[in-house]
Amino acid sequence: HLIGNIRLAVGSFPPLVSLVISQKGSVLGIIGDQGFTYLSGISYEDRNNVSVAWSQGQCKLQLPEHSDLTSGVLLLPCH
Repeated sequence: HLIGNIRLAVGSFPPLVSLVISQKGSVLGIIGDQGFTYLSGISYEDRNNVSVAWSQGQCKLQLPEHSDLTSGVLLLPCH
């Protein structure tokens, strides 16, 4: 589990209720206000292959190798 603030490369946030999806298609989280997201069910394999998807696009999220809820809110860039 981890808590993050997801930002797009242009500095804005993905649209509200965008989905964070694993490479296998599992929903790991839903984007909240100002990019705030609680992610759960993340496998080690997922950390390098997670996407954020919404009706008008998507971006690829790179998760840190070692983090959990004790890390606090992480800034998670999405390209």
